[in-house]
Amino acid sequence: MSLLSAADKAEIRAAIKLVTDTFFVTPVIYKRIGNSLDRFSEDRPDRFQPPIALMALVEYPSGSGDWAKELVDGAIDQAHIKVTLNLEDLILLGLVNVINYTHVFVSGSDEFTTQGHTYRVLYAGYDGPLDQKNVLVVIYGELRTSK
Repeated sequence: MSLLSAADKAEIRAAIKLVTDTFFVTPVIYKRIGNSLDRFSEDRPDRFQPPIALMALVEYPSGSGDWAKELVDGAIDQAHIKVTLNLEDLILLGLVNVINYTHVFVSGSDEFTTQGHTYRVLYAGYDGPLDQKNVLVVIYGELRTSK
């Protein structure tokens, strides 16, 4: 028996959606890095994955905890990034499978761009479990230095 009714859980999910719609306002461009070449090394338009615009909460963790590291000149170290997205938004965009809730983010190859910097996905996972279904997707990345 749960302490929360189905209506309570729906109300909590609606409140979380309102919070993410209100505060997850940093534009992020996600790009799947897949193989668009066929066996003859010719580009195939049907394999091309267009970039997807997302709205997210963007943080710059220092690696030890989730606090941003300040550099000597007072700027924030942007070498590593944490991007938090609403799971429901990703489902609507087709970035999360609605049947088994697996995301499409591929560590090591996919990338996203925000505030003029491009980051490589290091890890993508879920956060905020509620009634055996998470409410957030968290992506950690590192600054891409060369292509």
